[in-house]
Amino acid sequence: MNIKEKIEVMQAFEAGREIFERPLCHGGEWKSCEYPIWDWSTRQYVAKEEPREIWVNVYTDGKCIAHTTETDAKRRLSSESGKTIKFREVMDGER
Repeated sequence: MNIKEKIEVMQAFEAGREIFERPLCHGGEWKSCEYPIWDWSTRQYVAKEEPREIWVNVYTDGKCIAHTTETDAKRRLSSESGKTIKFREVMDGER
C-alpha cells in the first residue's frame, strides 16, 4: 500500500467511515476497528466501501441516461416525458 492509499484510509476514518483491519503477516478475516493504531508495518487497513449512487433519467420511449450527480441528471432532463430515478448499489458482506 502506498502513501496515498494510506492517507485515503486515514481520511476516511477522520470523516467517520468504518475502518477494517487484519494482520499483515497472516492475512485472515477483516475485523472492524473502532480505534486503529495505524501500525502499517504489522497490519492492513481499509475503509468500509460506501454504496455507489447514480441518477438515471428514464424517458417514456425507453431511453435511459445515467448521471453521477442528481443535479446533473435533473439539469439534463430534456422533457416532460421523463423522470429522474436514484439507484443505490446493494453491498454484499461486511467489507
